Formats: sequence, C-alpha cells, structure tokens
Amino acid sequence: MKIKDGSCYCAYFGFDIDPQKCPPAVYDLIYNTLFTGENALIFKYISEDNPIAYSYECTQEQYDIHFNFEFAPTKAKESIACVISALNDLKQGNFNFDANLQFELANCLINLDNPDEINWTMAYYNHILDTTPYDYSA
Repeated sequence: MKIKDGSCYCAYFGFDIDPQKCPPAVYDLIYNTLFTGENALIFKYISEDNPIAYSYECTQEQYDIHFNFEFAPTKAKESIACVISALNDLKQGNFNFDANLQFELANCLINLDNPDEINWTMAYYNHILDTTPYDYSA
C-alpha cells in the first residue's frame, strides 16, 4: 500500500500463474474475465458492488497479473478487506463467471474473424513470447 499525496491511498495486488497448469489462451481468458474492461468481475466488485475505488488499473505479463486501485484514507482497512474477500470468493467460485465468460468468448470470436487481429495475436504468442501453440481440436 502506498500513500499518494495524502489525499488517497493506493493498494497493489499481484499473483503468478503457473504456465504448466494454465495454457496461454486460458490465462488470457482469466485475465479478461476477472480484470480488464468495465465487465471485469474484480473491477465491478470494487467500483459498483462495493464502491471503494477511485481509480483502477491492471496489467498482465507473461506469468503475472497485477492490479491496483486508489481509495480514501479513511477506508483503508475496509478497502483491503473487500478486495481480499473478492479474491477469496473467486477461489471458491462465488462469482457469476458464466455471463462474463460468454461475453469474453464472443469477443474472442470477433477478434478471430479479423485477419489483422488473428495475425498479430498468433505472432505475439508464437514468436514474441515463444510459446507452444495449444491445440483446441483435441
């Protein structure tokens, strides 16, 4: 947790993903469903369901996911407890994953229909990250 100019606090959370247990496509789906966009489960939890966040940012690296948010100094304990509760709920499956998953899968299909998007995505995974493609047909 970091104090920003006394007017608000900023909390940082991060965790690693085991690449042996999680193929890149699943990792991206987890990131998109939970952390990115206005429909992301964590974003909705801390901004709409429990309005504690002033701002919210998330980043995805090859094996790490990080997110941070700013909140009022008077709500430090409540804000941290809220996010820990949300992450625990995620581990236990207490979120409506189906709606978000369907939304993300629909967007993935749209991206795959776009030749420029599929070309960039495949180049990113296969050449830049040097990953092994995952065969979904099996």
